[in-house]
Amino acid sequence: MLDFDRSLEKQPSEELTIRLELANLYSSLVISGYALVSAEAKVFDSKGTDVTSSMVSGTPSIDATNKYVFVTVIDGAAGKDYFLRLQTTWAKEGHPNQKPECDLLIQVREKGF
Repeated sequence: MLDFDRSLEKQPSEELTIRLELANLYSSLVISGYALVSAEAKVFDSKGTDVTSSMVSGTPSIDATNKYVFVTVIDGAAGKDYFLRLQTTWAKEGHPNQKPECDLLIQVREKGF
């Protein structure tokens, strides 16, 4: 489980499904009662190039009840840092949708003997 004040360290060959907890983000919405309805994850390298197709497997899934988003992170080059940008959409009838973004640092490190 990860909040957005942390980073994820993984090896290049690992495929990890991570749980991103959004309870803090939910409590920061000005109007209560919004529901998490969608999430989109994109990954960028240190130059800002979109590398989502090689770093994310499938599409994020959401647990609206617990305010979690699950993303499977794959691949990455050893010694490189990436940034996962998660954009979520929160809806409440009669109010405009809220679309906050969160970023997570992904550090890819090969561990040896």
